[in-house]
Amino acid sequence: MSSAAQAPGNDLNKVDVPIPSNENTEEHNSGSSNPKTASNEHHAKRKPLILVVDDDARFADSIANALTRTGYDVLKAYDGNVGLAMALVKRPELIVLDSRMRKRSGYLVLEYLRTHLDSPIPVIMLSENEGTRHQTYALMLGAAAFLAKPIEADKVVNAVVDTMQRVYNLAK
Repeated sequence: MSSAAQAPGNDLNKVDVPIPSNENTEEHNSGSSNPKTASNEHHAKRKPLILVVDDDARFADSIANALTRTGYDVLKAYDGNVGLAMALVKRPELIVLDSRMRKRSGYLVLEYLRTHLDSPIPVIMLSENEGTRHQTYALMLGAAAFLAKPIEADKVVNAVVDTMQRVYNLAK
């Protein structure tokens, strides 16, 4: 385990993060604004739910808007702790995850998900670090794909579509 994983405040076994209703999270869907109704509508429509986790709100919004236009339901979180909590509660079909964020890195989020979920959620890891070391580490942790930032929203959408087709045999 990396030293970052053992640092105070990064305890992988402790996830007691409340999900804020406004500041660090947003939900984009074509259904109801009521979370219980929206969740039920999501399952009834069988529309794939994608979670975008990035502390750059402008970038996360851009990716979420592009995914929504493509036909996905999208949740957004603007830090790693909130993203992890949302992933555990909402169980999206796929996560687009930045590697470097406040409060909890994308690597720690991915590591937690891989070690604590019976059925892994596919993750597309985004990183400003283009080196092969970061890509290798993300793939070793179980990322389905690794994309270097800066990146255009349509390339992220293409990676989501490709990953969804590969993992779930879904056509978009």
